[in-house]
Amino acid sequence: MFSKQSRQSRQTDKSEKSDESGFAVPADQSSGRNCNCEGPSLQYSILTPVNGGGNGLIAFHELDQLQTRCNIQRVFSSGIRGLDLPSAIIASRRIPLIGRWSWGKRINWLLGARHFDTQVANQLVKGDIFHGWSFLALESLRRCNQLGLRSIIERGTVHAADFADLLDAEYSRLDYPDRHFLAQPDLVRRSVEEYEVADCILSPSSLVTDSFVRRGLGQKVATIPLGVDLDLFTPAGEFSERSRPFVFLFCGSVEPNKGAIHLLRAAAALKGLEFEIRVIGHMETPYQSMLKATGVPFRHIPHLSQQELALELSRAGAGVFPSIQDGFGMVVTETMASATPVMVSDYVGARDLVTHGVDGFVFPSGDIEAMTALMKELAADPEKAHQMGQAARRKAMNYTWQRYGLSLLALYCHLVEGGKPCDWVNPALPFQA
Repeated sequence: MFSKQSRQSRQTDKSEKSDESGFAVPADQSSGRNCNCEGPSLQYSILTPVNGGGNGLIAFHELDQLQTRCNIQRVFSSGIRGLDLPSAIIASRRIPLIGRWSWGKRINWLLGARHFDTQVANQLVKGDIFHGWSFLALESLRRCNQLGLRSIIERGTVHAADFADLLDAEYSRLDYPDRHFLAQPDLVRRSVEEYEVADCILSPSSLVTDSFVRRGLGQKVATIPLGVDLDLFTPAGEFSERSRPFVFLFCGSVEPNKGAIHLLRAAAALKGLEFEIRVIGHMETPYQSMLKATGVPFRHIPHLSQQELALELSRAGAGVFPSIQDGFGMVVTETMASATPVMVSDYVGARDLVTHGVDGFVFPSGDIEAMTALMKELAADPEKAHQMGQAARRKAMNYTWQRYGLSLLALYCHLVEGGKPCDWVNPALPFQA
């Protein structure tokens, strides 16, 4: 079923060497298996540190689930934390995170990222599956075709061209003084090339999948909704323990893409209700000025640990996620798992999990009046919010990381056996489990 390389046993020593690429690699790492399982062999690449937040957190959960189900040949990353992987299969190269930088620093990051991709491509070996991330894998994907590896590119947002269009429109509406880094034309072109070369585009939601279908790439897309840590994100206890006044909580990068300004504009129309707006996440300086200009008071919390975030979510009255575009939004399922109802725009991928009026609400992106009406409904009836939160917890329990890992393994096996992504039936769908 799987390649010869994934069946071979081998002897490895503990020594490592640094090859000309700058990666730390084992002295003997040409092929072979690294765990006692019968799954396909896997080579995994992500520039973001594994377990470093954002896509790195998704990568952590993917590798955590796959390490006992696949023969992991190599993991390429700028850092790995919290996984019990043999050191012999970790190849790392330190590249600074993108941050909120000047254009000069962003260009340096881009050059480093492309170098990372090139060096990963040089280190790939024959096997079954290569799993990389969008923007950072073009040369690696081309090398996969030469080696006969089935390749997956993970895309956490809509098609790059749609992503750029949506963000450019929002930045223009706000007269924002900057442009989103990942909406640059050269990155869009690079992403489109990746889509053409890859065997499979891994999508987290119908929002992302539909954008590829409209672009004529539906035959390459497989959809797996992300999971949630049900042990970390739990209900606070009695409803009476939740914060008073009623707290509307926003969590994410506080930038035009995430739509926080729409939340404050909607809150400005709330009259006669006691409520608080909490905004969690790094805030871009120009956007901060725009938020303050709304005149709506809010509490800003720049950073929280995962444990602190879990506590905030469990104590909030509702989570509000008015993104202009968000391919999934893990914080949505984390909020639901915390028994807190959610309000999401129809351009948030996790809308797939929300049953309108039962465990949350879905509203048209940018519709301030609709947001205001829904916020009034929840703040005026805390008991209804509580009941919706209980339903949200029940829904979230269907989306564990274990279930995600089993789905991803099933996709790998389908591809290795010669199947097309569009023919694969995901056991985690339909979304409304």
